[in-house]
Formats: sequence, C-alpha cells, structure tokens
Amino acid sequence: MSTELTMPKLGLTMKTGKVARWLVAEGACVHQGDEIFEVETDKITNKVESPADGVLVRILVPQGEVVEVGTVLGLLGEAGEAVDAPAQSASAPAAAPAGDAEEKGAASPAAVQAAAPAQASDTSWILATPRARALSRFLELDLRHVTPTGANGRIREADVIARQDVLSRIAITPLARVLASQAGLDICTLTGSGEGGKIVRADVERALNPEAAQAAPAAAAVESAAADVREMVLDECSGASPVRTLSATVDVTACQQLLGDMKRLGAQYKKAAAALDLGLLMALVAARTLAAHPALNAVYGNGRLVRERSVQLALRTMPAGSEALLSDAQGKGLLALASDRQAAGAGSSTFVLTSYAGSRVERATPALGAGQAAGLVLGAPVQRAVSCNGSLTLREACDVTLGYDARLVTDAEACAFMDALVAAADNPLLLVF
Repeated sequence: MSTELTMPKLGLTMKTGKVARWLVAEGACVHQGDEIFEVETDKITNKVESPADGVLVRILVPQGEVVEVGTVLGLLGEAGEAVDAPAQSASAPAAAPAGDAEEKGAASPAAVQAAAPAQASDTSWILATPRARALSRFLELDLRHVTPTGANGRIREADVIARQDVLSRIAITPLARVLASQAGLDICTLTGSGEGGKIVRADVERALNPEAAQAAPAAAAVESAAADVREMVLDECSGASPVRTLSATVDVTACQQLLGDMKRLGAQYKKAAAALDLGLLMALVAARTLAAHPALNAVYGNGRLVRERSVQLALRTMPAGSEALLSDAQGKGLLALASDRQAAGAGSSTFVLTSYAGSRVERATPALGAGQAAGLVLGAPVQRAVSCNGSLTLREACDVTLGYDARLVTDAEACAFMDALVAAADNPLLLVF
C-alpha cells in the first residue's frame, strides 16, 4: 500500500509551492521523520519530513516545478512494490474548490495543468551539455524551447543564456508565466493582449484552447479583460508597485521599563524572559493594532484581496537576519510570542515587521512581501531630549516607518493605524496579558 507525498500547505495564504529539491533519490529507503524534499514559497524554504517508513518508489513532480497545494509529488511504498501514478498528472494539482475560481467561465490553473502533456517537464531525452542542463535547472528554463548550436544538435551553455536573454525581454504577468510553464508552452509564441502587449492569463488559455476562445461571446471577453486588470494589480515583474511610506516617532521608554521588569520577575519567568527584546514587544503592539485595522493585514493574490482576521506576523531581526513567524499574534501575550519566536515556525505571513532595534540603523524603508498590503520597520532606539513640565528630560524613542500599497490601503487607513500604534506603545502594559 503506497503513501502519497503531497505539497503541504505551509500558511493560510499559500496556494502554490515549488519543489525546490528532492533530498533522497528514487528507490532510496527513508524512515519516518527523515527530511525527504524541500518546498519553496515566495517567502521561505521549508524541508518536509517523511510521514512513514518505506521506499521512495516514484517521484512524480521533478525539482523546480511549481504546483498547487495538495498535489501528489511522489509515492512512498515498499521495496520492489509496483505502483501506479495517481489519476492526476504528475504536475497537475487536485481540482480547486469552485469558490476559489478567479472568474466565472475562465479555466482554473488546475484545468490548464490538466490539459498539459503528461511529459511536459521531462527533458532527459534532449542532447545538452552538463553545464547547460544545470544552468537550465537553475533558471527554471525548459530545454525543449532552446535552439541548439552545438555539434549534433547539442544544447550548449551559451544557448541557454541566449534563450534566457530573449525571455527576459518578454512582458508577461507572473501567473501567466507559471501557467505557460506548467502547460509546456513557449511564451515566445504567445501574443499578449494586456496593457502594452503584455501576456496575461487569458492569452495562455487561448493558446491551449483556441476553439473555446473563438466561440466565447463578447460579454465573456469583457469579463475576462476585467479579470486581467485585477490580475495585473500586483504585477511583481513590473517593479512599479506604488508603495507609500508614513513615519512616526514612538516613545519606547515605557516599553524598555516593562522589558526590564519582566526580566527581573524571578525564576518562574527567567527562561522565557531571556528572549524578550524591544522588537518582540513592538511585534505584539503591531499585532494588536492590526486586529483593529484589518485593511493593513491583507494579502492580494489570484485576483482577490483577502483581509485576514488572524495576524500572521513575520518578525525579522537585524542585523542577525533571523526571521520567525508569529502565528495568531493578535491573541497571544508577550511570553507566548517569545516561545513562538524560539520555535522559529515557518509559513506564509500577512504582515512583516523588520526590527533594527539591536543595530545602529535608526530608519529604513519597509519591503513588502508578495501581495502584502503593508509592512513596518522599527529603528534603533536613541536618547532624545523632551520638554516635560517646563524642564528637559531624556526619553528613549524609535522611528517607525510604515510602508503600504496605496492600491490596497487608503492614506486615511494608514494614518489611523500609525496613530493607534503610537498610542499603544505609550502604555504597553495593557497589551501583555
């Protein structure tokens, strides 16, 4: 009886994942808990463990392939066991629920994959030098579409570089690129109907099923055009995301005093409190504030903007460069978040806070994750003179900078979030319990 190895769902917003690397070869023996393959998303790379003892009798999805969550990647069985591939194709994911369809009447990515040839990703029969084959895997480039110039029709490294140079000049949306790759289409043969001649999803579907495209009524064409506009709202390849920033100064004197008190509480909290710092406390402040301002705790993908109720906050700590996912951060206390941080959980985040509190960097520009509506940067604390009751006193303060996509978050929503964040940091004791 074989066991299916499927693409795991590593986060609430995860729809697809890439098989970055198989850690064991086909036919190798594995034990339950052994790391068997790596999954790569737009945010993390995570190693997946074997669910049982056995032999990796078949690999159905090769390295470098992007597939939907739930897709069967390989089969685990006993030595010598004869197994049949699942009914779905090697690279085709399970059918998505009807409610997740991006638009009425349009083929889903799963349907496009199902229409692709079963051996679309198999290029072992192509004559290519080892360097050319290795470079094509690194660039995720299909060797079937490379023009060979070597002896006896062999593809050289220079041929792969030339092909990549041609592809880099083609305007195409990320979704259309993935669908074309999964279907084995050469994007050089596609005609773009998007803005400025950009290739969009409808162009890929039209190439796969030209008869259906010709029979579609005019009304469907209008609806498809509207969907293409939604798809291009966050075109990661354009580099033209209209991100705006807002900055404010946060008095963190009370936060620092609270952290000091918690570290002196005694033996029962000593172990957990050792991991507390200003970045973690501000992550709690941000998570509680996001719960009341869901417009900034949003992710855009597949033509839909989803405002999450749960805050999945990724805390990046500089200069170490470490990152931890704080799941459901809005409902936890500071010590619980410290435990999550030490566990270093992985998955998709809805908001990113980058803390420079342990460095000398006082301010930086936030970098938004793919499809995320907003992100925050916390600068290093500095001593500042503040007038209080007619006299000057020294207070610790940090600059916080909010970056937000103006297409998804209004200026008023961003301003309201920053006002609430600064007010919450003034009295952090209310957020701890």
